[in-house]
Amino acid sequence: MIEPAYKARMGFIILSGILMLGGLGYRLAFLHLGPNQEREERIMSLRQSERVIAAERGRILDRRGNTLAMDLITQDVSIDPVVIQQRGHGDFIAAHLARLLQVPPAMIQERMTREGRRYELIKPRVHQDVADQISRMQLHGVNFTEVMTRFYTQGPLMSHVLGFTNLEGIGSAGIEQHLHSSLRGTPGWRVTER
Repeated sequence: MIEPAYKARMGFIILSGILMLGGLGYRLAFLHLGPNQEREERIMSLRQSERVIAAERGRILDRRGNTLAMDLITQDVSIDPVVIQQRGHGDFIAAHLARLLQVPPAMIQERMTREGRRYELIKPRVHQDVADQISRMQLHGVNFTEVMTRFYTQGPLMSHVLGFTNLEGIGSAGIEQHLHSSLRGTPGWRVTER
């Protein structure tokens, strides 16, 4: 026979377990089903990311339709010295980058040996075909950043009339400055969800 004290203890334990599971179930239901606008906004802000897409600056044409000024996509070539030092192939990378970018290998070696640095710019505004050659080599620790660069097809011809843009893409003289609001374009954005 089961003693009454044992029955009372078992009843108390079972009732306590039911109350705890019921309370936990209620809390979970409240968190998942209950209205909480602040929590939903915080979750959506963590899941979504916005990236600004820079607008291409307008072309400048002559009266016959020949292009005088246009934007070109170029690449800033940089390295991550920590990755290169971990893999131990700095001499190989320095030799190939120096040859393709036409910079001294000693400059690349010096930037590779900087302690604790994760970003070192090797050469800004490299033409896309050279960047593609480097990219095909799949060098670990070599990175590319896409940059829009203003290109004047006639070189210095009419430079006093066309003017120029600064590094931020703002017209600073001549037609580039006078018609900046028309040439700059409207930047867009891309929203992605993780």
